[in-house]
Amino acid sequence: MKRRYRGFFSLVVTLLCALIILGAGYTGIALGGEEMLKTPQEAERVTMTEEESNLFYSRIEDDVQLHPWNYYAQESERDGEVSAITELANMEQDLYILIALAADVEVQEVIRWYNGQDKSILSDVTSRYEEETDCFYFFYDDVIRLNGREYHVKFCSDRARLYSFSCLRPKEPGIRDSEEWREKKEALGEQLNQNSEELSGLYQYMYDIHWQARDVFDWGVDVELYLVLDTSFYELQYREESNGVDSGREGNRNTVVVSQAEVAQKKTSEEIQREEMAVWDALEEMEGDDLDLQMVELDDCILLMSGQYSVPAIYYDVIEQKVAGFHFFD
Repeated sequence: MKRRYRGFFSLVVTLLCALIILGAGYTGIALGGEEMLKTPQEAERVTMTEEESNLFYSRIEDDVQLHPWNYYAQESERDGEVSAITELANMEQDLYILIALAADVEVQEVIRWYNGQDKSILSDVTSRYEEETDCFYFFYDDVIRLNGREYHVKFCSDRARLYSFSCLRPKEPGIRDSEEWREKKEALGEQLNQNSEELSGLYQYMYDIHWQARDVFDWGVDVELYLVLDTSFYELQYREESNGVDSGREGNRNTVVVSQAEVAQKKTSEEIQREEMAVWDALEEMEGDDLDLQMVELDDCILLMSGQYSVPAIYYDVIEQKVAGFHFFD
């Protein structure tokens, strides 16, 4: 009788512990999602194919600010105490290189545009002081013109780290509801589903490089990160085209990527190409379990977020079919 009582008591304790763990887990997920987007969001229901998929879709409105961009709208008496011109002076060249990579132009073209405006990119950076973190954040949001084309450039940082960077062509209002957007979004979804394990290695790489560079004060690592993202997604598209599936991206990978890396790192094109292939091989070795991805539709691009790695995210220009930047929620 005692054994039966002990067995029943043990079962009850086990069930209670399981309920507590599950409750805490779901609470953590809910609070984590609300913290990242700073507003409750409801995922959009979509019709999935019969095959298994770890890809989820959602859409957020224009007025939602992703952390830490939400600090931009918060004002403090200490705002403006520090200047980006002095605090970020050593990072200015890396910003120009990032813009050149994303826009597929030469670095000198970017510098030439800012010189023509009688300013530098740091001249229009706004600083905000956040009391909770006791930290100054720097924000840039502007439209520039390179080789006759407009680009919407945004970045957010503190003194040491670049939290968010994006550079993409401005889109017409309502582009998310167009047929072109829908078709290219579906094509992207197929690519992501078919390369889930490789993408898992890519997000692991982003997560590792972000934490390793926390206090490095060198945004050259962000230039390398963008090169890895660009190379990886180009490789995914190339695989689709090799298998007889049109990725929708016109032309070949822009050789400006190699020339800009050569300018930034003083290496030959052959060395850059060998290193990029080595990075891709390393990512394949890091392949893990299938990745849970959320494709979040913003007003002009898609934010690719991972369920396993909640910190890093990728901006993807679905119309231009290319990586437009990256975002870190911490």
